[in-house]
Amino acid sequence: KGLIESFETQSAVCCWDFGHANEAKLDHYTELLKIGHRLTVTHFNDNWKGPEDEHLPPFYGTADWDAACRALREIGYSNPLNFELKYKNLPIRIIPYAVDLTRGIGELLLDMIFEKSE
Repeated sequence: KGLIESFETQSAVCCWDFGHANEAKLDHYTELLKIGHRLTVTHFNDNWKGPEDEHLPPFYGTADWDAACRALREIGYSNPLNFELKYKNLPIRIIPYAVDLTRGIGELLLDMIFEKSE
């Protein structure tokens, strides 16, 4: 019996951190299906499965975003996509471009979750 199933109440909810899961070499698809409707918060970020959680934008690392979005679609996830990214080394004048890129990535992820073609 897993942690999420050990709660007697249905009011126990879960946050899925894509970077931590990727770093731990967890399969997003399988694990998100286990969590199911209890998923209420996400931390969208990517990394290279190294010793450090880099908090890269999705698609910049090794996470399987096709599988992750398919799982989110199948469990009926409809809450906001919460990004957890580090832009600390970017020069200040580049930040608006990084924000625009993140917005575009978020729109693509939403299309992938809700099966909208490009």
